[in-house]
Amino acid sequence: MAQKRAVAAHKVEDCRGKLKDMGFSPEEFNALDQEKTDLEITVSELSERVDTLSAQLEGRLRFKYSDPVRGFDRSKVKGLVAKLIEVKDHKNATALEVVAGGKLYQVVVDEAITGKALLDRGKLERRVTIIPLDKIKPRNVSHTASELANDISQSLNSRASPAIELVGFDEEVRSAVEYVFGSTIVVDGMKAANAICDATKTRTVTLEGDVYDPSGTISGGSNNQLGTTLVKLTELTQVTSKLDEKRSLLASKSMKVKSMATHASSYDKLSATLELAEAELSNIDKHLSQTSFGMLVEQRDSMAAELEAAQNESIEMEEEKEKKWTLFVNLQAQEAELTERREQRLAEIDQAVKDAKADTVEKGRIARQADSKSQTFSLELDSLQAEVAAAEEAVSVAEQLLDEATGDESKVQMKVGEVRALYEEAKKELDELDGRLNKYSAKLVELKRAKSYLVKEAEVATLEAKKLSVTITRIHKERSGAEKLVATLMKKYAWIDSEKSAFGVPGGDYDFEETNPRHVGQQLQSLKAEQESLVSTSCCLKPFQRYTHICIST
Repeated sequence: MAQKRAVAAHKVEDCRGKLKDMGFSPEEFNALDQEKTDLEITVSELSERVDTLSAQLEGRLRFKYSDPVRGFDRSKVKGLVAKLIEVKDHKNATALEVVAGGKLYQVVVDEAITGKALLDRGKLERRVTIIPLDKIKPRNVSHTASELANDISQSLNSRASPAIELVGFDEEVRSAVEYVFGSTIVVDGMKAANAICDATKTRTVTLEGDVYDPSGTISGGSNNQLGTTLVKLTELTQVTSKLDEKRSLLASKSMKVKSMATHASSYDKLSATLELAEAELSNIDKHLSQTSFGMLVEQRDSMAAELEAAQNESIEMEEEKEKKWTLFVNLQAQEAELTERREQRLAEIDQAVKDAKADTVEKGRIARQADSKSQTFSLELDSLQAEVAAAEEAVSVAEQLLDEATGDESKVQMKVGEVRALYEEAKKELDELDGRLNKYSAKLVELKRAKSYLVKEAEVATLEAKKLSVTITRIHKERSGAEKLVATLMKKYAWIDSEKSAFGVPGGDYDFEETNPRHVGQQLQSLKAEQESLVSTSCCLKPFQRYTHICIST
């Protein structure tokens, strides 16, 4: 029975040793497998979102081309403006899309020659507009206009910002982005937008997409579809970046899970073997524990194990002591050496790092310039080869024509005389026509002067007509007022109707030419004032009241 137990115990220890030597952790493997599953779900969701957004934007942002030359560097074509920017805040998307307009779908390239090559040999699927970074002229809101816009917006409890400050982009394409967004200010209120446009003479756009132009025009209206392109494109960029990150992480986790799967299978088999061996040993121990021999054996094994553990611990402590002492001595020596050379070494390392960085930057710049020049020379070479081929073809045609001309030289000489006679006749007619043309030109100048004079006369006549029209209107109004006054006077004074036949009769009582109505009116007013004065005086002189009334009547 003791021998059987020893065999079972050896089997258990052997399995445990093998499991320990494998260095495999089932908990780590299960956690890693769960992370892989979670990442697969996330990647699937992100892929579906990317596909949906790509399908929605495909029609508007589709741009494909073929390499115009073999080995063409595709980094020269930066892409559509819409794909080169990122909207920092989605609330500005509508305004920014209105600011960009059609320029949002124009293509940015590094040089004009690259754009020409794309248009000539790029096999473009649709008509596009190219923005070459080396030729385009950026337009920006001036610093003064920006500050004035900020002051006006603050006074109206609004906010105003140059449109270019509301988008993110790579510095490499700054000139193209400034060309698209640089000359417009985005304002969050209609009143402020109108005031800023008038004060700064700068185009302004509200968050709702209403446009105020310095020329005086205002445009706006429905904005149901505005801003969706930039919002979706920004979301697509963010989701794509996140998808790439998750895919990379998933690939790493999958590779790790795959590498651990073989160990997991071996670990599971060995664990099952260990469980069986431990169960067998447990049964043997249980059987032995029921006998006195078994109890003594168990006690002996326990004491032997304790003794072995103590001996092992003593050996390990001696070894650790030696290691620590050796390490202490080495550290003391290293400390003295490092203390002496640390500052010098650090300075050398810092300088080496700086030199390496500068050298890397310079070599990268030289490499990019060389690559760009190579592409440019390649495009120029293709163009020159085409021109040479055309020139060779032209030379061939010219040589053929020369051969034919040499063969027909005698015929040509005969025709020269005929052509010369025709030339002399045509020249004579041309001289006559030139004389007539000069005569007509002089006459045309006179007619233009006369026309200019007549136009000025017409303008003066038009102005006089307007003045006369105003005078006639005024006279009509005065006549209408006079007619109403006459009607009122005739109604009020019945004697006018019976006496009107004598009005205007020379030498009569109503000779208006002899009598000035205005002067008579003034006399009337004077007499009335005098009468009122006398009445007032009579009221003060009560004893002479009757006499005063008699005098007034007289």
